[in-house]
Amino acid sequence: MLFFYISSVTSIVTLHGRNPYDNTLFGILHILFMLGSFKYKPIAIMSNSMVPTYSRGDVVIYEKISQDKLKKLKKGSIIIYKIGDMYIAHRINKVIINDEEVKYMTKGDNNTTSDIKLVATSDIKGVYIGYPTVWLNEFFLRIGNYNDKEIWR
Repeated sequence: MLFFYISSVTSIVTLHGRNPYDNTLFGILHILFMLGSFKYKPIAIMSNSMVPTYSRGDVVIYEKISQDKLKKLKKGSIIIYKIGDMYIAHRINKVIINDEEVKYMTKGDNNTTSDIKLVATSDIKGVYIGYPTVWLNEFFLRIGNYNDKEIWR
């Protein structure tokens, strides 16, 4: 499967006149990125609870949470947290501090009410960063002399 993916990336990029071996590294880095090997990780959105920020089927990037970032979370931040086997990406609408324990009340932008369960800091996996298409576009612009139309022909 990995070989097939790298071969596909190599074939596509070769059509644009690039050296295929330069792009094998890109394919490997892409796979490592998708597996969460870096500070940033992609996540697929499974519902429309955050429309218009993002919609069901979108892929967004989140930054894995650090202790420093945990301390900076505030009302309005979009966090990715895990409940059971499910990842949820919602906005913090209230920070609750009880006996030095911090919990967060969250709500999807498109929801009429807040989420029922408060989010503990131990459940938070990351902070929303944005869409990967912008990052990929910038990456291609840096590695070659492409303009937006040539990349996706």
